[in-house]
Amino acid sequence: MGQNNAESGTASEGTGTVTVGADGSMAITDSQGNSMAAGTVAVIADTPYIYDGTANTLPDPLFGMFTFRSSTGGSQQDVFVTFQGNAVIFSSFQTGLPLVQNGVYEYFYGVGLK
Repeated sequence: MGQNNAESGTASEGTGTVTVGADGSMAITDSQGNSMAAGTVAVIADTPYIYDGTANTLPDPLFGMFTFRSSTGGSQQDVFVTFQGNAVIFSSFQTGLPLVQNGVYEYFYGVGLK
């Protein structure tokens, strides 16, 4: 961890459901059916705010990696996804809007197995 990077809180583990549609739609829900993330996956290489070949974005198109972003009210969530056989591996990062330097964010990650 870098200087002044601290994480507080209690880690938890849970179960839920990941649904991926043929149209690229993806939904992640917790065990009570509450939505944790939902959107339509796009290839990283086709997502200009992440990769566009300039110095301000990733230097590699990360073939095989997908993402979606959702913004609602006062927050923004970015989800990153890859597929491995019959599994999906995902991570989510969410922060308040407007974006501020050293702002607080929440994250979760997981694996969906078929």
